[in-house]
Amino acid sequence: MVIGHRSSVISQQRNNCQLSTINYQLSTINYQLSTAINSHQTKHK
Repeated sequence: MVIGHRSSVISQQRNNCQLSTINYQLSTINYQLSTAINSHQTKHK
């Protein structure tokens, strides 16, 4: 059981790494979107 637990911990860490990468990309996209929306709104004013 110890070996299985260790491999599951490693896969969890790998998943966490992928998730944090996805989160970073998403926040970057969100930032770009909000910036684009803000500049678009100021043009209309």
